[in-house]
Amino acid sequence: MAAIVATLLYPPLGIVLGLLLGVLGVPFEAFVTFGGAIGTYAGMLAWWLVAFALALTYAVFVSAVAEN
Repeated sequence: MAAIVATLLYPPLGIVLGLLLGVLGVPFEAFVTFGGAIGTYAGMLAWWLVAFALALTYAVFVSAVAEN
């Protein structure tokens, strides 16, 4: 479930983040690649893993609360 949520939220959050960074004058590629430390594809994977970790944490929390 967390992988589905992370995958569904990934494009809209990327668009909003890209627009926000554009307004602030920060290149989106610099953000995705962690300032050029890693490649574009690895950066996209890293950000997806961050989204997955957040979605997984949320899913575990909600399931624990629902059991009570």
